[in-house]
Amino acid sequence: MNNRDIRLQALLERYKKNSGQSKSKAGDIYEAFLKTVEAGYWRSGDKIPTERQLASAFSVSEGTIQSALRQLVDNRIITRSRGRGSFIADFDEGDNIFMRFFPPSMINTAGGMMFDIVIDNVQILEIDSDGPWSEFLGSRPSYIRMIRYLTVDNRFTVFSDLFFDGGRFRPLLDFSPDTLAVIHVRKIIHDRFNVPFLNAERNLQLTVADAEMAQAINVEPESHLLFLEVLNYSLRREPIAYQRFYIPTNDWKLNIWSGK
Repeated sequence: MNNRDIRLQALLERYKKNSGQSKSKAGDIYEAFLKTVEAGYWRSGDKIPTERQLASAFSVSEGTIQSALRQLVDNRIITRSRGRGSFIADFDEGDNIFMRFFPPSMINTAGGMMFDIVIDNVQILEIDSDGPWSEFLGSRPSYIRMIRYLTVDNRFTVFSDLFFDGGRFRPLLDFSPDTLAVIHVRKIIHDRFNVPFLNAERNLQLTVADAEMAQAINVEPESHLLFLEVLNYSLRREPIAYQRFYIPTNDWKLNIWSGK
């Protein structure tokens, strides 16, 4: 049995096991796809069977299959290309630093010169304290905290930290800081744990630097900072990572992009 047959068989087994749990057959098929993605049967770029093949396998109409596929597209689980077919989406968001700084005189930042952002210090540790990360991720015995210092064009430093469920993602502690400085953590989470980053909410707030933060990024205490909070979600809109950035005030343009 080849991989294609194994995946289709897994789809059918999940569909039969959970049949009727959704409000429609299309919903049951959608759930079957989600469960097989979560179980690791599908990887980014895998081509899924055609609508006709799926309709035959599930013994439903092509209209039902189209409805299920639309749900998968809407939730960024698959992509569809006319003439090529449907594929499991690329869950790698690309650059995990989605901030770009541009000169203040630049009007159109698309394709323009941007200042380099260099990760020059990474720390990773396990903590058991609560904070906004526990409000987002839920109460856990521990959390993995990854701290990074980002140097922008050798001019100023941005502080960033990222939090994960300590029980589920404790193997992250096996990675050296040097490795985490050059490999996108989103890629590690996807490849090692089969957990994609699918959506993010980003909240901006003006704040001031306390003594500890002022020392960390070399600014005066009580200096104004731009605080960026990022709430990362995976499949089923599951909270997967809490991230925050503290950015010193400057006169450059900050572009926050989607990662695609």
